[in-house]
Amino acid sequence: MDAIGLATPAVSPVLDASTVATALAVGVVVTLVASVAPAVRASRVAPLAALRDVAVDRSATSRRRAVAGVIVTGAGIALTVSGATGETVRSPAWGRWRP
Repeated sequence: MDAIGLATPAVSPVLDASTVATALAVGVVVTLVASVAPAVRASRVAPLAALRDVAVDRSATSRRRAVAGVIVTGAGIALTVSGATGETVRSPAWGRWRP
């Protein structure tokens, strides 16, 4: 990893119980929040209607959603690289900040 500029620290990692509990709690909450909208939408379809062979509705797709997805994905990749390398991320919208 030293060849690409990522030095391995000389200290051993520490894993506290609070870290594990926090990660578990955040994961559960995010999963539950993300599942609410699809569950509500699915509850509005009759069971037999859901089993029928019908055309797939593509009305929810749009160019705006695609662009937003690309922007969010790019920001996620930039923050992941920033966190892994320790470099500062600069954004014209937010100024200079550290993740």
